[in-house]
Amino acid sequence: MSLSTSLYRAATTAVAAAGREVKERGTFTYLDGIMTGSELGRYLRPS
Repeated sequence: MSLSTSLYRAATTAVAAAGREVKERGTFTYLDGIMTGSELGRYLRPS
């Protein structure tokens, strides 16, 4: 069983939902729950 496929699908679903929100409602509330740049950077740094 692979975790990567489900994580990819979860991320893609979130991107699609954010795009739909902007296109259909003209709102950006999806930004309310995103991590900061420094939080994201911790995941991208080599360990």
